[in-house]
Amino acid sequence: MEKKAVEDCDGCHQQPRMPISSVSGTRLKSGNKNTSKQRCKRNARKECTWRPWSDLPGELLSDITKGLSVADYLSFGRVCRNWRSITVSSKREFLESQAPLVLVISSHARKTCFFFDMSSRDTYRTVLPKFSGRSIVGISSGYLIMQLSDIMLTNPITGHTLEFPGPLQPFPDRITMSDGCIFASTMPHRDFLVVALFSMHLNLQFRRSRDHQWTFYSYAGEPWEIKDITAFGDRIYAVTSDSQIRVLSLKNPPTMEPLQLKGKPHLGSNVAFAASDEHLVVLDLVPRRRVEVYRIDFVSSQWVKVDDLGDQSVFMSDMIHLRLASLHTTTSWGGRRNCVYYLGPWSAKCTVFTLEGELVENISVAPGDRLRSIRVSYGWYFPRDSHKMNSVWDDQFDDDLTNA
Repeated sequence: MEKKAVEDCDGCHQQPRMPISSVSGTRLKSGNKNTSKQRCKRNARKECTWRPWSDLPGELLSDITKGLSVADYLSFGRVCRNWRSITVSSKREFLESQAPLVLVISSHARKTCFFFDMSSRDTYRTVLPKFSGRSIVGISSGYLIMQLSDIMLTNPITGHTLEFPGPLQPFPDRITMSDGCIFASTMPHRDFLVVALFSMHLNLQFRRSRDHQWTFYSYAGEPWEIKDITAFGDRIYAVTSDSQIRVLSLKNPPTMEPLQLKGKPHLGSNVAFAASDEHLVVLDLVPRRRVEVYRIDFVSSQWVKVDDLGDQSVFMSDMIHLRLASLHTTTSWGGRRNCVYYLGPWSAKCTVFTLEGELVENISVAPGDRLRSIRVSYGWYFPRDSHKMNSVWDDQFDDDLTNA
């Protein structure tokens, strides 16, 4: 990930040298001005001590990193071993404090995408490996999930990349893109897990990294449809068109059982989960009209309507493949609290409005005039998610243990 405005950053990898005080705490004086030029140079080398920037005190380096953007922070850690150790030790705290990024993808893109920083309003560019011809079908656990005939996952912060064989296709003669994917690890085997939703074909598929094939679950005969899926706690949840929360079992054959919850609301058609570390949250959104936020209380087994988000705001995209939503604390980077940051389909602006639908402001998120004239997708990427992964319990382990 690099700043778009910086074309050549080779100088960032050099190690400039700087004068420091002597051991006694005083700076040595220069030589006599009346001596020859050659003697002045010789004395200057004797009287000044130069050391590399890598020897700066750790406390000072930590203070410097607090004012950096995500792209500059990553570059900072590549300068030398000492600077890298500083970024490794403070990485979690730094990423937690960063503003959300708007992922900007052109329909003409072959290997790059852009990120717009909601705090600094800077634009960054990153190269995605093997991106040509692929479509991004999900963002989960800090990974961009890209699909063609197979599935590739890339973490733009860490650079980690994984590949999965493609899911089962309903039509062998053409590739059907999923309507959303989530990525997690399983317990206790610590496998990687990809879950792909195909809402048009009324099926859901999942595959562990150790599996030889995808496991298929069809809900074609059910009176409901899946609106969104998410990993929370140690389970995979789905919100369905009948305003139910269902739990996906990773057994073979898989099952999807509803939670018995009181106070079920009547949800609209634009429903999505919002990622949160502490709560399972459901959003019922009609842009510029209303936003209703519900929290699932597992202790009392009921839906709880939330009227005030406190220091948090909702971040949501209406692009079906990039509709990752999240509750995010905005005080650390100067954002607006108790609001909705909304990215509309094919729109180069982020609309900010209250939960009651009152418009607050419009923010341009286009990376440049060149991309304004072509079809561009916009979605949310959260740096805080790049260093942690959702973990879910593998129900198949229980069956294997029972049958052993």
